[in-house]
Amino acid sequence: MRKTILAAAEEASQRLNDLAPSLAVSPPAGDQISQRAAAVWTANLLGNPDSHFHRLQQYVDNVLALGEQLGEAAKHYGYTDEEISASFQSKRSTR
Repeated sequence: MRKTILAAAEEASQRLNDLAPSLAVSPPAGDQISQRAAAVWTANLLGNPDSHFHRLQQYVDNVLALGEQLGEAAKHYGYTDEEISASFQSKRSTR
């Protein structure tokens, strides 16, 4: 189960990172209102600490932490590090 959780979270993280550039909103016209509106939308979608992108990334990070907690629980129940590594290897390197 840990392997599945980590793989899904890693895939979601990669998709988010691939999607990020497309979240930037371009102004539909050259006027100040269009430019300001595009900047606000981009900030809400991508740039602000509480943007949709950052909230989704935090969710993915929480799922990754859950996967790691499952590994710790497996140790608690007597599985060796080798058994855990062999059956629950994450594709992702450190962030």
